Amino acid sequence: MKRVLVFGDSNSWGHVPAKCTRYPEDSRWPAVAAALLGPEYRIIEDSISGRTTVYEDPVVPFRCGKDNLGYSMLAHAPLDLVVLALGGNDLKFTDADGVIRGVSRLIDMVRGADQLFCSFSPIFRDQPRILLMSPARIAEEIPELRPGHALRFAPKETLLLPEKYEALAKEKGTWVIHASQYAEPELTDCIHFSPESHRALGQAAAEAIRGIFEEK
Repeated sequence: MKRVLVFGDSNSWGHVPAKCTRYPEDSRWPAVAAALLGPEYRIIEDSISGRTTVYEDPVVPFRCGKDNLGYSMLAHAPLDLVVLALGGNDLKFTDADGVIRGVSRLIDMVRGADQLFCSFSPIFRDQPRILLMSPARIAEEIPELRPGHALRFAPKETLLLPEKYEALAKEKGTWVIHASQYAEPELTDCIHFSPESHRALGQAAAEAIRGIFEEK
């Protein structure tokens, strides 16, 4: 059985648009992917609303990915693949280039996990495999609909992310898919996905994950 860790934020956690509630497990994209992949794969969800890559949130604690990643990998080892589905929340604190710097740091942490986190047994059963998932866009209407939100200036930056994640994946030798190709934000909050978007993204993720393990 292939063990796949999804390390993500609110759109992997299953945040219902405009509500502080969570979609049922089988509606969330990681579970959609798991159902399609079947019993040969174990999809492990570790996602938190508001999680960043490397940026500390002064308003909401325990959301910094670099501080959580070691706990998560050690807890769920042995692993075969890590899906890094982060970056959107970074735009509260930085621009698209800052997002890429944060994701790059996490990639290096995954690659050096055994040494960095003092693992007593290998975290990966084989070579570390990493799938990047670039964030979906934030709706351009957010400044008008949610003028006080910390991401109100982020929509233009989110449009830059797919190309930048593509370049980072090529540089670092990882795989990549783009949430913006499959999922759209609901205008009720301009950030989070509908069940239909979760299904489409889960289908794409399943195809990408299966393809990684089928590569020669």
